[in-house]
Amino acid sequence: MKRLVILMLTALLILAGCGNTALETYLEETADITARFDDAISVANNTPRMQLSGVIRDMQAIQREAEALNTPEEAQENKEYLLEWMDYTIAGFLVFMGQEEELKIELAFATAKGGLNRYVQTRAKLEDQIR
Repeated sequence: MKRLVILMLTALLILAGCGNTALETYLEETADITARFDDAISVANNTPRMQLSGVIRDMQAIQREAEALNTPEEAQENKEYLLEWMDYTIAGFLVFMGQEEELKIELAFATAKGGLNRYVQTRAKLEDQIR
């Protein structure tokens, strides 16, 4: 009986190790979200200024998905950079759509690019942790 219990516990421990960790799940989900957001940026870049509202609405919906992600502690900083990229990208398109000064538009997109770069850098470090 003891041997059976030990075998069952060992099997459970092995099976538990085979599943996705919270970090792996987070990285998979954010890969999908960033791909869809990047696709929305491509659409927005090819949409006339006065027709951007629908694309911006789609971007905001994707951003809400990112905000709602279950995020492990070690990925919190990465998520902040992801949301920063999204926030400032959306802001850039909003000021562009509102025909604001060119400087405001450039500033929003420059800040978005900084957020994206930080997101990519911290994501690479997280990916290294699971290899």
